[in-house]
Amino acid sequence: DLPQYGQKQWQSYFGRTFDVYTKLWKFQQQHRLRTSETSYLNEAFSFYSAIRQRSYYSQVNKEDRPELVVKKLRYYARFIVVCLLLNKMDVVKDLVKELSDEIEDYTHRFNTEDQVEWNLVLQEVAAFIEADPVMVLNDDNTIVITSNRLAETGAPLLEQGMIVGQLSLADALIIGNCNNQVKFSELTVDMFRMLQALEREPMNLASQMNKPGMQELPANSVLLIYLSATGVFPTGRSDSEGPYDFGGVLTNSNRDIINGDAIHKRNQSHKEMHCLHPGDLYPFTRKPLFIIVDSSNSVAY
Repeated sequence: DLPQYGQKQWQSYFGRTFDVYTKLWKFQQQHRLRTSETSYLNEAFSFYSAIRQRSYYSQVNKEDRPELVVKKLRYYARFIVVCLLLNKMDVVKDLVKELSDEIEDYTHRFNTEDQVEWNLVLQEVAAFIEADPVMVLNDDNTIVITSNRLAETGAPLLEQGMIVGQLSLADALIIGNCNNQVKFSELTVDMFRMLQALEREPMNLASQMNKPGMQELPANSVLLIYLSATGVFPTGRSDSEGPYDFGGVLTNSNRDIINGDAIHKRNQSHKEMHCLHPGDLYPFTRKPLFIIVDSSNSVAY
């Protein structure tokens, strides 16, 4: 919408652009996992790439307004998250280098209180990239980008006697609460991997929606719960061992730390109030439920 003339009056257009940008970000967060469709991610990537290619933020560093620079830094952080989710690691490395330069310039120009926080952002993304180091090489030693997403041609074959459409995954509840977990922008490594496992590779939505059975979920739907949390272990054995006597996983990790390990053991007569026991899930098993427990005490389930 920016006219060919009157370039000095760009502020209102700039503001409108970021109103759209914010709405797109919220829409992508609300709908991407709900549909398991990565097309929304691709749209966000295209939008962020356009901002970068057209240098929308080029004039920000010339103005003496730290709040505008912070907007630019947040843009970089969100762009990095989108690139991580799309496995565009080459772009991630370029963005991290640019973000590092921008943070250095920001801290040099403005004596603000959030300098430590932005340096922590850099440390987090570096740790995040290092925590997922699996690389597949071609014969010429070039890196192959692998994906954990579902592909239309990669679905496993049905076992004998199985009927298509008996049960369908309706929703996924992903819960993460591990101590000292590597994360970036509230996205932990375990959440990052699980999100991709539940999503499809990009596909043509128009052709897919016309297929029979794609319009709505059947009545027989399944809820998937993924629990990734620190284990809570019981001390000693009780006379009757039930669903609350084997411990479980911790839902609140604010605990004392000794030698890097949290203290979670208690007297068996006093149950850990922040522990999610196997018995706590019993009321939810009246309908089909699929549970994955990623924990040091997953055996309790």
